[in-house]
Amino acid sequence: MQKIYFLGTCSTCKRLMNDWNPGNDVQLKDIKSDPITEEKIDQMAELAGSDEALFSRRAMK
Repeated sequence: MQKIYFLGTCSTCKRLMNDWNPGNDVQLKDIKSDPITEEKIDQMAELAGSDEALFSRRAMK
């Protein structure tokens, strides 16, 4: 099963979830109400090649 991690308080995330409608075969994980563990981040970073690839810096100013 695929998982999508999103921030439930983010208006962009909310808009994308409403527009995209990922379906029943995708598990949605709100990181605000269900935080990601350090172990899980390490696993995802290993798969992605770096931890920088996991996060968007677009909103950072």
